[in-house]
Amino acid sequence: MTDSPEGPPRRVPRLALLLAAALLAALLCERFLLGVFVVEGASMEPTLRSGQRVLVWRRPGELERGDLVVFRNPLRPGEVLLKRVVGLPGEALRSDGVRLFVTTREGPEVELAEPYRRGPGSAFPITRLGTEEFFVLGDNRAESVDSRRFGEIDRRLILGKVVDTLW
Repeated sequence: MTDSPEGPPRRVPRLALLLAAALLAALLCERFLLGVFVVEGASMEPTLRSGQRVLVWRRPGELERGDLVVFRNPLRPGEVLLKRVVGLPGEALRSDGVRLFVTTREGPEVELAEPYRRGPGSAFPITRLGTEEFFVLGDNRAESVDSRRFGEIDRRLILGKVVDTLW
């Protein structure tokens, strides 16, 4: 066997292959499992501040009241928002402007306690959620564009659930 005029064939160093594989794995993980999102604005204060980064699980499974979710804005699909889930599928919610009440699937209407009563919010009539709909609010009611403005959000708009804050 003879070498070509350019010399012997070049081998890719093993370290370069490992680095490429690690980069590919990280990109796939970020795309399909975990994501990092940056909080913008004051709608989630004091829980989260503008500029803070959060780690989001892209396969959230069942959501619970109180979970923080990242979703596509129903009014502007290119925009991503972060809010707190306060209403679950099949429930009814209403507000008198200060307090928030929910009628769960299991029982009578109850007033939601903190962190759902942060500051005054606008009143809204009874909202009944469908089997795949959620009602979301920002913790800073006075500064939040949320379900009071754009209505309930469909499960298909949810991109993931916040699992941790980073920095």
